[in-house]
Amino acid sequence: MTKPIRARIGFGEDDVTPLSEELRHAMSHWPTGVAVIAVKTRGRIEAITVNSFIAVSLEPALVLISIAERAPILPELQVGARFTVSALGEGQARVASMIADRVPDLARLFDEGDAPVVRDALFTLICTTSQTHEAGDHVLHVAFVDRVMIGRDAPPLLYHSGKYR
Repeated sequence: MTKPIRARIGFGEDDVTPLSEELRHAMSHWPTGVAVIAVKTRGRIEAITVNSFIAVSLEPALVLISIAERAPILPELQVGARFTVSALGEGQARVASMIADRVPDLARLFDEGDAPVVRDALFTLICTTSQTHEAGDHVLHVAFVDRVMIGRDAPPLLYHSGKYR
């Protein structure tokens, strides 16, 4: 029996204020792509599902990710750390949900190799953190893109109104 797909991106539901709840509701009307940030550490894969990922610059090639300060992956993303960003495509809502729910044996969702690349991702970027900046209850990570791996050609997985689409 398979578990139902749950869309859950983020941390901090315990600290919700009326303004933060209004902002969350407002932002739910803004569709975003869905990506997986992953690191290979101590022989295992640590990963998180995110919807806050943007390209910052082409020269030099830079991206930015925003990670909740309570996310378990945060200590693995310090300056100099290598990580991957895998953009998810249509039909990968279950992958996003499994990673968000931190199911055991996440390794089966990734290709074998040195870098943790989500199977069938639209693309994967191999990155190195260059700067971190505290921003409220999140930490912004600016990272150099070291390598681009193009995957399958499909529409992106979207996150809108609290659901994967």
